[in-house]
Amino acid sequence: KQGEKTREFIQKWRIQCNKMKEPIFETQALSLIRKNLSQPLKSLIRNAPIETFAELIEQANSIEEGIKEGYFDGIIAHKNKEDNKKRGRT
Repeated sequence: KQGEKTREFIQKWRIQCNKMKEPIFETQALSLIRKNLSQPLKSLIRNAPIETFAELIEQANSIEEGIKEGYFDGIIAHKNKEDNKKRGRT
């Protein structure tokens, strides 16, 4: 959701996964969560070696802090430019 903090989003997913009649493996849940993160976090966290919810929250918080501090500005700008080319925009 717009304005929802990443930590809250991940926790909400974790709770939903635990409520399932036939629970899914944590690795499957983490994969689903990653696919549903918003950009640019989704792209930046895609290849991070994450095996637990705690690691995902820690990495997401670290990356979000880096985004706020401007550490990823060059990467984000480059990625946006590539995405626009793929969509036929200049």
